[in-house]
Amino acid sequence: MLKSPLLRLLYITSVLSVVRAFSVTVGTPTQCDNLIVSWTGGQAPFQILLTPFASPLHNYSVPASAFSNGEGSYSITELPFTTGTQFLVVMSDATGFASGGTTTILTVGSPVANNDCATGPGVPNFYFSTPLQLQQCTEYDFTDFGTAVLPATITGLIPGGDYMVFNVTGSTYTWIADVAGGTNIVWFMIDSLGNQGGVSPLDTVAPLSNTSCLNANSPSSTMSAPSQTSGQSTPQTTSQTPSPSNSSNSNTNVGVIAGATVGGVAFLALLIIAGIYCRRKASRQSRRKDDDHNVKQIFPFQYQTDHIGLPLPMQHGTQSQMANVSVSDPFIQHFRQPSYTDSYAGGSSISSARRLMGAMGGGQNASPNIFAHQTLPWQLRI
Repeated sequence: MLKSPLLRLLYITSVLSVVRAFSVTVGTPTQCDNLIVSWTGGQAPFQILLTPFASPLHNYSVPASAFSNGEGSYSITELPFTTGTQFLVVMSDATGFASGGTTTILTVGSPVANNDCATGPGVPNFYFSTPLQLQQCTEYDFTDFGTAVLPATITGLIPGGDYMVFNVTGSTYTWIADVAGGTNIVWFMIDSLGNQGGVSPLDTVAPLSNTSCLNANSPSSTMSAPSQTSGQSTPQTTSQTPSPSNSSNSNTNVGVIAGATVGGVAFLALLIIAGIYCRRKASRQSRRKDDDHNVKQIFPFQYQTDHIGLPLPMQHGTQSQMANVSVSDPFIQHFRQPSYTDSYAGGSSISSARRLMGAMGGGQNASPNIFAHQTLPWQLRI
């Protein structure tokens, strides 16, 4: 015999495919103040379920007098949750569990009327255990049902969306998590006597590359959730359809932004190309002016006006190639460049400036096996 109205609804729901049948509006929850739930449509009797995370759940049976001419309103007296508590509201009618939908996550605000009420978390009739991590398309075990009298039901609620009901007959129940990564879920359990195991903390499904279990029927948070009002106001519609004009404006704005972005990138690319061209042109002109510079004719090589003050011409090629240069040519030996990776005697590293001085004859510790210092022949000295 099923002793709990909520449990009877859960067993009916586990067999039937339930679609949201009526519209629900929930007021703003504040500590120890009345919480008004209003709805339109549905079939009596009605049930309102509050599921505070990591606490015992609260179920309210709505009296018949609260519903008339297709409209209903019920006030939960002095909401027994402390400020900051997070919970969901689930409304059901004669057609099945959650036929009025599940709200998104609600957070209890500070008290308004300053009522004095019991807000303790309470203790469930028994406990159950869940794994520390919930992963997409992997096994998820419910265990340690304690004093629960089987059979029992485990219900999973997705805030603002679908729900799942599992019928438990053994000491463990394994579920393949056919829910997409990023989805939030809370669980509660009720045994065959109507005893409850409380509500779990909020779980978030961890995404994995394995999507083999997902399909169009997988539970999700895409359903239309009951709306919430600011303060204790009258019921409002739970869904809105964007007008065609708003949709057109949105598309136009996206097109303008995309066009401006592409134009800006193209303009920036042109600036970069122009800058590179101008720099190369200036470089060529500079080299042409250097080629036309008049030098003293007594020197066989250009740029050789001062063997210390002017930059040394670069000698391309590897060190082995440079070693093969004829020893008989003092000019080429003099202009061989010191490698910045070479080390001086003693193995210690020195600055590139000192290495250059060593190659020019100013260093005392230069290795004689690297670049021997060569002075210009006496007839070429200034």
